[in-house]
Amino acid sequence: MHRKEFARLGSLLLVVLATGFTGCAASVDGKVDDMAVDALISALFVQDQMDFGTDDTLYSLSATGVSVLGACDEMTKQRQNYNTLLETNLEDIKDAEGDTDKIDEANEAFIQGQVDYEVQHFPTDYWVVMSGLQSLDDGNFDGAEQGIDIEDADDSALDPTDDEDIVASVQICRINDHPKVDEPEDHQFTVERDQDCYLAKKGELAVTKYEEGKTLTIRAEVELTPNDDGEVDPDEDAGEVVVNINAAHCPALEEEIQNTKDIIEDALDG
Repeated sequence: MHRKEFARLGSLLLVVLATGFTGCAASVDGKVDDMAVDALISALFVQDQMDFGTDDTLYSLSATGVSVLGACDEMTKQRQNYNTLLETNLEDIKDAEGDTDKIDEANEAFIQGQVDYEVQHFPTDYWVVMSGLQSLDDGNFDGAEQGIDIEDADDSALDPTDDEDIVASVQICRINDHPKVDEPEDHQFTVERDQDCYLAKKGELAVTKYEEGKTLTIRAEVELTPNDDGEVDPDEDAGEVVVNINAAHCPALEEEIQNTKDIIEDALDG
């Protein structure tokens, strides 16, 4: 598999994995765009692997710290709600039999359900820090020391020809308010989020402890740049910080993430 395909799949998987939070604790020392980060009182990690029908398997870890208490349980329930909404949405679209008005109604209900859940169960403002690692060998994670440089293709994309290669990323987001339903002109309803996110553009990340299914501890010293819906300018500076994440495994969330994949796969097969 080509390097760019691994990078794209790794990024997509990180987004999927990085939707949940729990466990121990995390911290961000230093200011993010002149803002101090609140205490990250919960931390979790999830682990996954993706097979490509060849000899290649992409192993992934995602650790998250959040300034919300009991995040593993809360984010697992959120994912369960998402899966219920997704199943209903897929059935409603199937039953619509091409009726665009009914499809629009189904899609709006799907997005509205996600927004309603967050409004009911999450605070209006909080901080999230996420760190992800991908490798073709899960034995590479424990004790890993990895550079981050989004301007260097060799450091920011996984090399499928190098069994010892690891890619790492760090992102910090300030959630400013509850999300809303966005209805563009093409009727593709989406969750509109009020948040400011920042990506590590350069630095070093170390995995100081990793026990599969138990514990993941990460320390990163990084320079940040604003990440505006995926638009990143490495020339912009948003501060230098030290990130520590001491995360416990969240198997319940991991199971619900797999359920999401199964629902989508069943729909495609049907």
